[in-house]
Amino acid sequence: MRIIHYVDFWYPIVMKKQINVFIISPNDVNQERAIAKEVCQELNMSAGIDTEVKAILWEDHPMSYHKNAQANIDNALDESDIFVVILWHRLGSVVKGYVGAITENKNVTGTQYEIEKILANKKESVFFYFKTKEKHFSSTEIEEASKQRKLLDTFLKDINLEKGSTKHGYQEFKESAEFRQKLKSHLVIEIEKRTKKKIKTPVHQSKNMNSLYILILAILTFGLFLLFEGSEEPKVLLKKETNKPIIVNLPMAKKNTYAVYLEIQDKDSNVLSKKTYCQVSPRYTIPKAIS
Repeated sequence: MRIIHYVDFWYPIVMKKQINVFIISPNDVNQERAIAKEVCQELNMSAGIDTEVKAILWEDHPMSYHKNAQANIDNALDESDIFVVILWHRLGSVVKGYVGAITENKNVTGTQYEIEKILANKKESVFFYFKTKEKHFSSTEIEEASKQRKLLDTFLKDINLEKGSTKHGYQEFKESAEFRQKLKSHLVIEIEKRTKKKIKTPVHQSKNMNSLYILILAILTFGLFLLFEGSEEPKVLLKKETNKPIIVNLPMAKKNTYAVYLEIQDKDSNVLSKKTYCQVSPRYTIPKAIS
């Protein structure tokens, strides 16, 4: 067995500040829920390489939330910075064992549980968006819709967040485009507050335009690959084979971060394992490999 490792100048590593945006809503506003995720992705593209804006939605991690769901939700809420609550006619389905942190009601809905949790923890950046568009129900849906509406109204009254409230960035919207615009402007302010820098608000593009940009970027990337493929390899500072840990001195690496690549091969040069280590200091110790 042999170990191959080298310090690579080609890909500097940047430590990012992550801003987590937790999206809370029942399933009657799934369209707005998807829009909230898109807005976070757009702002992530504009926030700079040192900032990551990430939407947190339980459906993106269905298995982890299914197993020990309450603990996983609590952890996600604790690790989030901004909270977006979207409501219309429903408060959601009751979850056995969930207890409201404010009302102390038992067997509350998942949406109610999450809202009460962040309000009880006095989270500052909480924004409520209420959809006002009229919704028509069939004869088979009326009973359940009425029950959900009553449940929602009672809950909003319990937490003192009825219509017209000035608490928690209370906002109303009728159409999805209006929701997108309001959410984006609010998130920009919050992100600028945390990063202490201005970010340019991106213009929403259609999916076809986004696909075109991705295609152009892929072509440019492939062109750069062809350009550098035939050139020398100035990126390798050190390459050495050994079975012992070594110390790599990088006199040029004062404030930059570099990647140290470790590859373990067998005697026939087959790769058994590989890993990239991050190091900010000009001095890096390769961890000892287990033969």
